[in-house]
Amino acid sequence: MTFMPILPENFELPGELGAIFAAELVLSPEAVYYAENLRREWIKACFPDENDVYDRVWHHKLGFMQAGNGDVIALDIGADAENPPVVYLSHDEGEGHGCILGGTFEEYMENLILVGACGCEDWKMLPFCPDATSGIDPNCENAVQYRERIGLHW
Repeated sequence: MTFMPILPENFELPGELGAIFAAELVLSPEAVYYAENLRREWIKACFPDENDVYDRVWHHKLGFMQAGNGDVIALDIGADAENPPVVYLSHDEGEGHGCILGGTFEEYMENLILVGACGCEDWKMLPFCPDATSGIDPNCENAVQYRERIGLHW
């Protein structure tokens, strides 16, 4: 499944939402394969030390979606192998590194869709996350404002 409508060129969003230029959702067996391989490559090349706080976040995960900037969205199978939370893995010290995007895969997908599939980079999703552990909140002020602005009603 690939979904990536681009907002019109002169389309302006307010405040924290201003950088969002397209909705994006890419999920397929190939996407999982590439995201997991990318996660493993980042560990090997840059984040091998599980004792390092930053590196540790990359370990015991299963990448399933790659962000356009080289980051990875992953299932934290180290936290819960049967119903893992979804976390963001940043390769360049992004603000979202280690943030929980959903308590479960189902919750992440549902809430991502309810905010209009805002995109995969952390700076596109964080405006919809009240804090680093809450996940995407489809009822937060930014989500309501974003849906209203793009004409998505539910």
